[in-house]
Amino acid sequence: MQTLQQVDRATDGKLMRQSALISGASGGMLGAAYLREIYLQQQEGGAVSMYDSSLTEDIARDLLNPVTFAVIANDLFFPISTFRSGNFTYRKDRGYLFESQLNKNCRGLLSKRLADYRQAEKDAAIPMMIVSPFVLNDARRLLISPQGVSYLMKPPDEGRLAVQLEIDGVDFGRLFARQEADSLTFTSALRMNCTYPLILPNVWLPTNPSVEAMDAGFRDNYGISVAARFVHTFRDWILENTGGVVFVQIRCWQKIDPIVKSDSKGILHTLLTPANAAGNITSMQDFEQDNTLAMLDDLLGEKKLEVVRFLYQPVRKQNEATMSLHLSTREQLDLMQAFYAPENQASLAALKQILRK
Repeated sequence: MQTLQQVDRATDGKLMRQSALISGASGGMLGAAYLREIYLQQQEGGAVSMYDSSLTEDIARDLLNPVTFAVIANDLFFPISTFRSGNFTYRKDRGYLFESQLNKNCRGLLSKRLADYRQAEKDAAIPMMIVSPFVLNDARRLLISPQGVSYLMKPPDEGRLAVQLEIDGVDFGRLFARQEADSLTFTSALRMNCTYPLILPNVWLPTNPSVEAMDAGFRDNYGISVAARFVHTFRDWILENTGGVVFVQIRCWQKIDPIVKSDSKGILHTLLTPANAAGNITSMQDFEQDNTLAMLDDLLGEKKLEVVRFLYQPVRKQNEATMSLHLSTREQLDLMQAFYAPENQASLAALKQILRK
């Protein structure tokens, strides 16, 4: 969120004004969603500027204690408390408490339904936001958007291969059209997108068999695949009406990790090697997404695609931020200072130059 704020300020508002789509996974989408809401409020006369430093304080507030309390006091036993949403009654669990605390931390501004963003996105007052939880049943994406996004359900191809290409995504709005898909609370969509295993409960949706959804990071931790397919689908319009496409990626891990030694393993370590491969899932996604971006660059033509990356690297290793729903003050300060690292400032200068074209 700090990066989005500072980059938009440095580009005189061009980042948000010229962005067509926000995609991604996990906690990063929480900050992006909150800032997008503030951006919309600002256009409608809201008093809070999207550059206000208190917004990063809001998004950094504790989310862990309510979840932990729910595990101990509620989820270990049969949940007895309930709440109503629309015409339906649900049991309160740690997912409900996570959403409630997130919305409270964000000044109640995320208490919207999916459909509440349709017109603002359609008018391009705000960028589209597509959240894409991982469907555990069959590894497809669940594409959640107030707009129709069925065109993202399979690779764009109208040639001979089209009938052989598998559908690898599901348009949430189409699938649940008879179950009031538009009334989905926006915080629930965001929670599905960042359902950390064990910490937050997986989400079961009313299909037969039930769709089980969890963190989008299992399929696309950086949102690149969804964004690349979006660009591929609308490439003709983009080439005719724009100067090209810029992917702005905000990451929390190095793109290239050092090679880990694998010799002199013990027997137990060797047996666990296949399971350890799951720990390289983000690196494997990086390789595949680099390949996707390279092919997209070739498709669009010379100088029509730019990729600018901002990376969190700890300023002080002892203060490195953990992957947690609760950050210490030292961790928060380290995150804030990381934006001013030379590498990120070089990325900012490059982006400013690109947007001047």
